[in-house]
Amino acid sequence: MKAKSSAHNWRGIIFFILCGSLAGELFAIQVVPSVQILDLKPGEKAEGQYQLLNTEGRDMTLFPHAVDWFVLNGNENYLAEKWLTFEKEKIPFKSGETVVVRFKVYVPKGAKGELAGGASFTMDEGIETNLVKKMTSVVYVAIKGTEKFKVNLVAFQVTPSTVSLQAGVILENLGNVHVRPYGWINISDVKGKPWANIEIHRNNPLFPGRKEPFYGSVPPFNLPVGEYLVKISISDADRGKDLAQGEKRFRMTKDRKVELITK
Repeated sequence: MKAKSSAHNWRGIIFFILCGSLAGELFAIQVVPSVQILDLKPGEKAEGQYQLLNTEGRDMTLFPHAVDWFVLNGNENYLAEKWLTFEKEKIPFKSGETVVVRFKVYVPKGAKGELAGGASFTMDEGIETNLVKKMTSVVYVAIKGTEKFKVNLVAFQVTPSTVSLQAGVILENLGNVHVRPYGWINISDVKGKPWANIEIHRNNPLFPGRKEPFYGSVPPFNLPVGEYLVKISISDADRGKDLAQGEKRFRMTKDRKVELITK
């Protein structure tokens, strides 16, 4: 079975950039996709691949290997090196060349929730150095029938300033798979007049058991004194799941302070 990334196979690029110590020039390695996201059953196997481009200006050798990204409670016996393997342990990588690195995933039958490992690429330029060059792309494997999506909307905050109107939420991941929150915070007055649509951009993942803030902002404007209704809609950018919906109220005071209305 070929590895797919449900809406999943992000065609992003990871850049590995170093400053040349002598010539002062920039070198880079690129890997596509930046994230692999799979949904597999216990005992199921899959194959996938990365494309790496060498724009660093010199030949090197790649050594792909698996590392743990996060290990869910209960999956301590299923480390990445056991379920994520590579077709080749050593790959010549010439300057200007694009190489394909193939990998295999095997889901242990006892694993639950999600496996998260890193496809790590160590680069050897054949010279003596104390600097180890490596980059890592994450492979997420949700285990069908055992995964649990549950996110708690812990808190909401809105902050007006001369720089921006910022609004955000604190989310807690009570499930057993990672999520990557994105969505909207819509602010309107009590008469229904819209004042701001603030986007929570796709960014960092929220791992199981973690609680993190996610913010967005719009250019500053004069929010009049009065009461406002906030509608919150947050989804998972990686798998398209709805994560959190909610409504909040706040009051803008005469001295430009925000008071949340809890009743």
